[in-house]
Amino acid sequence: MVQAQPKHDRDAAVACAEAFLKLAEPVVIRIAEDVPESTKQSRPFLASMGDVAAAATNLAFAIELYIKAILIASKIDAPAGRDGHNLGKLHAAMPQHFKTVIEKSYEKTRKRDWEGKYPSITIAMRRAPPNLPKWNDNRSQSFDLASLLNRSSDIFTSWRYIYEFKNPGEGGWQSHRFEYGLLLSACRAMRDTISGLQETQE
Repeated sequence: MVQAQPKHDRDAAVACAEAFLKLAEPVVIRIAEDVPESTKQSRPFLASMGDVAAAATNLAFAIELYIKAILIASKIDAPAGRDGHNLGKLHAAMPQHFKTVIEKSYEKTRKRDWEGKYPSITIAMRRAPPNLPKWNDNRSQSFDLASLLNRSSDIFTSWRYIYEFKNPGEGGWQSHRFEYGLLLSACRAMRDTISGLQETQE
């Protein structure tokens, strides 16, 4: 028996994306006001870390759903399984026209929102840390949308399961970065692009 492929509702995807963005946005703004730029924390589980993890997860899921809404509108199948949460692969699947429009909106939004700042937080954890980890600041890397989403590809799963210690990197440290300012600007740009698309189709 052949199972029918599930149909996806673009408007439902957008409504859910907007709800996740609405949850993440005030927390991200509060983090930006309270946490110094490019903060690094080697002992992550402060009282406020739950808020950061929730904001990262909600913001990543909002971006995922906005991209999937664009793919639905473009009649393109989204990556499935674990790749369905991979922001870099989802972005790569979008038609070039949407990439160009969103990139322009993102650049404008990023410059307006952050005025050249790099609002981000990096945490590292180890069961018994004898020394601090070697920090790698993405400030020297490209802020363009494709690079940002490739760097943040696994943010939904990595921050959702941040309480799990696994796959330690160099020196036994496990590191997570949340470029919350750039990701918020990217999400807002996608929201604005989708809103424009919906208006032209009404």
